[in-house]
Amino acid sequence: MKPDPSDEVTARVVAAIEKIILDEDTTAREIAVAIGTTSARLSDWKKGRGIPTVKNLALLRSEYFIDGNYLLAGEDEYGMRNISEILRELNKRIDKIEGAQKGVRK
Repeated sequence: MKPDPSDEVTARVVAAIEKIILDEDTTAREIAVAIGTTSARLSDWKKGRGIPTVKNLALLRSEYFIDGNYLLAGEDEYGMRNISEILRELNKRIDKIEGAQKGVRK
C-alpha cells in the first residue's frame, strides 16, 4: 500500500513546529494560536490523528518563515532553518562578496 502523502506533510509540519519550539523559545500553544489552531490539534497531528489545513500551512509559512515547498513536498532551499540561521548565511555571503570587491578595487 502506498503511503498517504498527507502523512508525510503532517510529519514535516510536526518536525517544523518542534524545531521552532526549540529555536525560538516559544510554546506549542503560542504556535497553535499563530497558525490558527489549538495545542490539542497539534498534539493530534503528532499522534497521526488529523492533518493541518491549508490555512495552517500558510500561516506556519508566513509566521515562521518555513518554506512552503518543504512542508508540501520535502524539497526546498532553506528547509526548517529558522530566520536567524538564514540571516547568518546571507551575511557570510555578503561578507564574501564585499571581500572580493575590495580585492578588485586595490
